[in-house]
Amino acid sequence: MRSLLSVVIIVWLVAACVGSKIIVNPKNSFDAASYQSFAWSNEAMTDDGRNRFYYNLDRFVRGGITTGLINKGYQEVAKPQADLLLTYNFFQTVTPDRGGLISPINEANAARDNGADVNRTSLHNHYIPAAIQRGSLSLSIDDARQGKEVWQATISKVIESQTDNQSMVKKSVNTLLLKLLRDIPAK
Repeated sequence: MRSLLSVVIIVWLVAACVGSKIIVNPKNSFDAASYQSFAWSNEAMTDDGRNRFYYNLDRFVRGGITTGLINKGYQEVAKPQADLLLTYNFFQTVTPDRGGLISPINEANAARDNGADVNRTSLHNHYIPAAIQRGSLSLSIDDARQGKEVWQATISKVIESQTDNQSMVKKSVNTLLLKLLRDIPAK
């Protein structure tokens, strides 16, 4: 099960970022002037040889978020001295496909179909998945002194391709993290 989840996470991260959805909460409660430094709320994964995918993903995600926050003017410090504590999570959902077989004439695929029917729709004879898999990455930023969440964002993407090339994963992670960190105020 763990190796399957590892593959699913890799597949999600390698998927193109087109169509990704970002949800940011709470919207206006993050006051950048009150915070100077950050630290991770838990330790980085160690490479024990069993969870290589998770280890690499942890390095890529932590490195990308750390670089993004430093570029915005925040300082990385030891956990006891931090103003902000960071946490991230991966999760996956599967939903039934709600698509249909008949598509309107203006759809790109309809241009290739011959013999449109009476209502100018075409029957498409292509694969339709029984379920849609969506991968998500959530970042939570907590006030270290008060212990309350001051900013949280989740980015979701439909899983589209299956490849585990490490350089492609790193590139995809960096692209996703740029989108995820875009709404954090700079110092």
